[in-house]
Amino acid sequence: MKLIAFYRSRIARPTERIAIYGGKIPSTPLWNNAIYGSELKVNKLFKNYKSTVDWPSVAFLPSLFNRYPEAKVILTMRDPAEWFESASATIFKAMLASERNPNSEARERIRMSRRLVLEQVFDSKYSDKEHCINVYNRHIAKVQKLVPRNQLLMYKISDGWGPLCDFLNTPIPAKQFPKTNDRQTFLAKKPNWAKSS
Repeated sequence: MKLIAFYRSRIARPTERIAIYGGKIPSTPLWNNAIYGSELKVNKLFKNYKSTVDWPSVAFLPSLFNRYPEAKVILTMRDPAEWFESASATIFKAMLASERNPNSEARERIRMSRRLVLEQVFDSKYSDKEHCINVYNRHIAKVQKLVPRNQLLMYKISDGWGPLCDFLNTPIPAKQFPKTNDRQTFLAKKPNWAKSS
């Protein structure tokens, strides 16, 4: 694996061979096992992938970095209060609404994420702003402690392509920097079954 990215920001996800839930293998049981204390099956989950982004990978950075010590890590930085307001209005609500999802596979996948993110990472105190911001800040400190400075990009979306492309040793694209994951866009894509929440 070459890249580990921490994601929840106003940018489109990178798309080249990214594992979010581990690709096409039946990965939800593997993640569930890891959430409940079993060893994370890194080789099985990330076989044939060059990068990972978002949950549940975020919660297992020590295991991932132990297996891929040369990986570069992108940590998206935001104002903590702004992050909390955005997360509360989008991903936290989406996880809570997921029990109404008519797709049973998607419902179980989000149920797994809810167990990890809302119940474990945020100790079921996801509506407590002070608690969540403390968790957020501790997470940043843990990443900074674990990852060598030359392998870590503390990235602000407002900085655009420049630092991102420099860090990844790739040319700056000719197209405009994407901003397709803001709160308004996220909420506009809410499916009908979730719109009552």
